[in-house]
Amino acid sequence: MKRYLSLFLALVVICSMVMSGTALAAPPQGKIVATGVVWGITPGTVASAGDSARWIVMERDVYGTFDGPEITGFFDFKYKANIESVDTQAGNLHGVLTAANGDVTLNMVGTNEALTFAGIIVEAGQYVAVYQSFMSGHWNYLTGGKGEGKFSGYTKFKVDTTGHVIGMIPAEFTLTGK
Repeated sequence: MKRYLSLFLALVVICSMVMSGTALAAPPQGKIVATGVVWGITPGTVASAGDSARWIVMERDVYGTFDGPEITGFFDFKYKANIESVDTQAGNLHGVLTAANGDVTLNMVGTNEALTFAGIIVEAGQYVAVYQSFMSGHWNYLTGGKGEGKFSGYTKFKVDTTGHVIGMIPAEFTLTGK
């Protein structure tokens, strides 16, 4: 029995020496591919989804600028979505982000969390409600590179009296991955 225990301990020591330290470490969270600011949104094409309370965003653009490190310059995220209601704006989204003068395109699939009230601002002499939401999901390169990762962005929407998004207040947008 002593012989088997000694053999087992020797095997554990040898395996520990051979196995890479990085293999024992926690997996990396992903490096920053791009960080920037979302500073605009188009009203887009939005329609009721039949008799349900859901809405279809057939096309909408969110745009801003990336400051790097790997992707820099203007970006345009053209997406479609299926949202719960105009009140929440929560739902699934899918689209293509184009950046770096068209040299980079990314496939983006994710969700937009429900809007929460963030306050009221005065714009052009009128009171405008501001709601905030968190957008996140997965991306992969279509052109301009290889790899995939996650995206996240905290957005602040200006909403009109009918509940439709009419603008956006600048907010951070980040891509991480490999």
